[in-house]
Amino acid sequence: MFFDEVGAQIGRLQNYSLYAYLPFVFVCSHLLFSAAGRTKLTYPHVFQEQRQALLRNKNLLASVLAEMTPGARGATSATSLVTLTCT
Repeated sequence: MFFDEVGAQIGRLQNYSLYAYLPFVFVCSHLLFSAAGRTKLTYPHVFQEQRQALLRNKNLLASVLAEMTPGARGATSATSLVTLTCT
C-alpha cells in the first residue's frame, strides 16, 4: 500500500526524491511478517511409539512364559500364545 502510494506520487508529481523511501517498504514488511522467536520442529513419533509398544509386548510375553509351570511351558510356545489371544 505504501509502496503503491509512493510509486504513484513519483509517477504523478515526478518527485524523484521519493525513490529513497521505496526500500523501507521491504524492511518494514519483513519486520512485520518475520517470526519473533525460533519455531521448534516437531518430528513424527510414530516409529518410536510402535517400537516401544513392540518391546513392551515382547517383554510381557517373555514374563508370561517365565511364570508358567514347566509342564505348561512345554506344551505351548510364544507364537501359540500370541495367535490364541489375537483370534
